[in-house]
Amino acid sequence: LCHSASGCTFNLRNFLAIHDNSLMRAPTTGMIENDVIFGGDELLDTALEKAIDVYDPALIVVHGSVIPFLIGDDIQGISQIVSQRRGVKIISLNSPNYKGTQMDGYLDVIQHYINEVMEEPKEKKSGSVNLLGVFPAEYNWRNDEREVHRLLTALGLEVNCVLTGQETRVADIIAAPQAEANLLFYPELGRPGAQLMQERFGIPYIDTEFPPLGIESTREWLFKIAAYFHLEKEAGELFDREMSHLGESLSRLSMGQFNCLEWLFGKTYSLALAHYQIPAMTKFLYEDLSMRPTTLAFREYNQTCFQSLDKVLKTYDLSPEIQTNGDIHDYIEAVKKDYVYPFGDPWIAFGSTIDASHLCTSGIKLPVIRMAFPVLDEAIITDRPFMGLRGVVTLTELIFNDISTKAFLTDQAFGHIPNPMTIAEELASALSP
Repeated sequence: LCHSASGCTFNLRNFLAIHDNSLMRAPTTGMIENDVIFGGDELLDTALEKAIDVYDPALIVVHGSVIPFLIGDDIQGISQIVSQRRGVKIISLNSPNYKGTQMDGYLDVIQHYINEVMEEPKEKKSGSVNLLGVFPAEYNWRNDEREVHRLLTALGLEVNCVLTGQETRVADIIAAPQAEANLLFYPELGRPGAQLMQERFGIPYIDTEFPPLGIESTREWLFKIAAYFHLEKEAGELFDREMSHLGESLSRLSMGQFNCLEWLFGKTYSLALAHYQIPAMTKFLYEDLSMRPTTLAFREYNQTCFQSLDKVLKTYDLSPEIQTNGDIHDYIEAVKKDYVYPFGDPWIAFGSTIDASHLCTSGIKLPVIRMAFPVLDEAIITDRPFMGLRGVVTLTELIFNDISTKAFLTDQAFGHIPNPMTIAEELASALSP
């Protein structure tokens, strides 16, 4: 339940739902002017009562926006009162956006789940694992979660709980400590929770450096997990099958196309993604497609991810411009630069709908692979993961097709539709004294 004005919930119900291709059931208190002036405690109490009557939930998680924290609403106190009155577990979060990053808010939720929802295990499930570091609403996350789940099942392991996944239920979170080990999806996101679960419940975690993104990272991820469970033979057979499927898929690029896979080698790109995606994507694009970055822009700076990226860049002798301030205008200016031969200007970008819009209205005809929040102009309704070896096929296909539109000069973004930014500038000029 979102204790906030209507705008914050609009972001959840609309932007996030469109970005994620899913129905977002996000109750809100819907604060108005009077609630800001006189306080929203009573409003929150009423909203919690209604949420219990409508949803009959096993758990309610309350998060407040900036407004209730600035005016001093007692979110935790009201939550405790309603919880005791109705017998429903309610967790209140203290993470307004001025106190940290999106990653901080995510980790705060996971910490509450571990400390307040999980229970001491009465038994352990042999050969079972939890998957930590899955970020709900990251673009294409459902397909990625399903793909990793498929790989683990094919390896012979049982996925006990995903923190937090598409099908995760409160009962799964409660029983998460029954797993034999914890695995990391995005390591930077999953590691803090895994360390806390190890401290509280004694569950070991298998610490992997990169997510299973790209051929080599997937192999390292899979075989490290297999070694822990003594499943090396099964891992080898599984990886061979996946590589066979990968080879068959990529070989089709040479059939009936003007260009083949090798056409991508040496192409350049700019990238503006979540910090935990950048090192793995940079590694994958160079190892598997020999593509070189011109600009790498962190949406939110993170020291651990920056160090991981630095290691990748030194390993492959890459020297892109790295931005850590998250400023879209600095990013656009960097993309405009005339990079020296032999690498040249970026052929393609990885980012969000907002990035694509800014590039387009700045006169930069650059195809953008949608991977970052928000994605508002593209839908995913097919099974096309980014993770695993099947993800290599997905991303290669997307990159090949989008770069082809640039090569064939068919990437006119607005066509005959008037450019809205130009119209706005003309109106502003006409209205100015």
